[in-house]
Amino acid sequence: MTVTPSDRPHQVVAMVHVHSTTAILNTSYAQLLGIPAPSKNEMSFLEDIVTGLQAVLQSVREPLIFQVASRDSIRSIALLAPESRPFIDQFKQLPFVQYLINRAVREVEIYVRNGISCVEIENVGAPYFLGAGQCPWEDLLAIYVVTEETRRKFTNLVIGAHILSCNELEVLPIAVAHGCYFVRSEATLFHGTRPEGETNNASNLARFLYVRNILQTKMGGNALFPMIWSDILKKHTVFPLELQDIEVWLHNITFAKLEGVIVTGKETGSNVDEVSLAKAREYVTKAKLWNKTQFGSTPTLPVVTGSGLDFQMYKKYADFMIVGTGFKRGQYWENEVDEAEVTRVMAQINGD
Repeated sequence: MTVTPSDRPHQVVAMVHVHSTTAILNTSYAQLLGIPAPSKNEMSFLEDIVTGLQAVLQSVREPLIFQVASRDSIRSIALLAPESRPFIDQFKQLPFVQYLINRAVREVEIYVRNGISCVEIENVGAPYFLGAGQCPWEDLLAIYVVTEETRRKFTNLVIGAHILSCNELEVLPIAVAHGCYFVRSEATLFHGTRPEGETNNASNLARFLYVRNILQTKMGGNALFPMIWSDILKKHTVFPLELQDIEVWLHNITFAKLEGVIVTGKETGSNVDEVSLAKAREYVTKAKLWNKTQFGSTPTLPVVTGSGLDFQMYKKYADFMIVGTGFKRGQYWENEVDEAEVTRVMAQINGD
C-alpha cells in the first residue's frame, strides 16, 4: 500500500544517500569517505547472485511490459519474482551491504526524530551509470534492500526512490513493491548532457506510466502511484540553447501530463533561482486551474525544490523541499547525516 503525505505545506523530503555506486567503483574518494568496497570473497558471492538473478529475469513473462521496455532496461522486475528472494537475502548479508543498510536506517531514524515524515532513497556517488539497463545489479539490489528495510522499520514513512542516472524505469518495480509515493526522473522531458553522457528521452514518461499501470493493476495497487516527479533543467546537466529557457519546459506541464515538477540549482547544494521557481509555481497554478475548469478536479502536481538551502524563499512557492546537503556533516552531500545540522535546519524551516 502506498503511504501518502499529509496536506501540510512546505514539507521536507530528506535525502537518504545509499553509497552503493561509491562502494562498487571503489575510487580513492570511497576510501576518503570511509565507504567499504566489496571484498574478493564478496565479489565471488556477487557473481553467483547476479548469475541467479539473470536466470530469474529470463524466466519472467511480462509480454505487455516487454513491448515497451526490454528485459535489460527493467531488470529490477525480476526482484518481484519469488525465485529472487534467496538471492536478495544473500545480498543483504554481505558486509558492505550491511554497512549501507545500517547507515541508511540510522539516518532515517535521525530524520524521524526531528519530525521529518518523507524521505528520498537514492544511490550515490558520481560518476554514474547512465540510462535504463546500464547500472550494475548491485545498485538495483542496494536500493531494493534499503527501501525494503526502511519500509519495514518505518511503516508510515512517505518514501520516494531514485536511481542515478536516468533510471526511472529501473527503479519503478522497486518503488511499487515497497509502497513508494514518488519516483524521481531526470529524463522525462527533452534531453541534455551530463558528465556521464546524454540524457536520452525515448518516450520515457509514456513507458513509465504504461509499466506502472500494468504492475499496479496486477498487484492490486493504486495505478496512480508512485507518482513521477520530473526534474526541470536538472542540475549537473547542460542543455542546448533552445532548452535553456525554463518556460519551454513549463509549457509542457499539461500537454505531457507531468505529475510533479522539480526545480534545482546548477549543482548539488546550490540554491534554486527565485525567478525560475516563481515561474514553476505560476505555470503549475495555471495548469491546475485549467484542469479544475475542464474536469471539476485537478491532479496533485506539486512544485518541488531539488537543491539549496534558501528555505524561506522556497516556502513562498514550493510544496516540497528536497534536502540533502544541508543535513550532512560539513554540509557536503557525500558525508553522513549530522543530527545537529538536521535539528538546526528543521528549526530554520519551521521558523523557530
